[in-house]
Amino acid sequence: MTLVAGISIGGLPAFVGDLLLSWGMPSEIDLPTLRSPGVFPGMDNDYAAGLTQKLIIVRPYLLIAWAGLRREATRIVEALDAALPRTKQLEEHPEALFEILNSCSEGTEIVALVIAGSSIFPFCVRTRGFEIDDKRVYLLGSGAGDFFSFLQECPELVPSQEQADGLLARTTMLRFAARAMAFQIIGKGLENSWGGGFEVAFPTPDGFQKIDRLMFRAWKLERDGTYEPPRDCRRPFRLSHAAMAGSSSIA
Repeated sequence: MTLVAGISIGGLPAFVGDLLLSWGMPSEIDLPTLRSPGVFPGMDNDYAAGLTQKLIIVRPYLLIAWAGLRREATRIVEALDAALPRTKQLEEHPEALFEILNSCSEGTEIVALVIAGSSIFPFCVRTRGFEIDDKRVYLLGSGAGDFFSFLQECPELVPSQEQADGLLARTTMLRFAARAMAFQIIGKGLENSWGGGFEVAFPTPDGFQKIDRLMFRAWKLERDGTYEPPRDCRRPFRLSHAAMAGSSSIA
């Protein structure tokens, strides 16, 4: 299970992706958003099984956001990596890109973002974007409803006007990720089979990048005014491309 979402607020988009993998067998794992290792059950009789990237920068001009079977996502990414020339710009006729995306099997959703010149084009497999309150939104995975609820229930955290460089789209995704991580630190959220850490990817003049060098701090404030000491989360969430190698886990 997974949560991957994209948003454009009238400008450049930003995507957020959780890192949690799930599968059907219970096993003890160590997640960076929790105090100690454990067995963490989720939806549909599955269990947290590890971490992996769901936002993959295949080329400077190509970002793959996926949800579903990690084995199939790995196949697609490896095929794209083998077929596409190692250039910084997209070629004029990228037939291989579309042929590989069209080969994606059932059970996996993909949004491929492509930078071509000064424009960014989304190509969707088993998902689609939609408009809400003058914002373009993309939702993938079992956690899609949670991100939609965030947009509806927390309008003060979602800007209505954008800057030219897409800064506010990135800000929105960081706000969502911080809120979701705070819930998980106090012991909520993993039962929906997504979380465990987050990444945010966005386009720049030099290609797609991910936000890094962040520290997250959260407090738990009880209704009686007492609170737990702040917890810092500095453990790295950026995982190597090789971390996706050969697994049938579900994200």
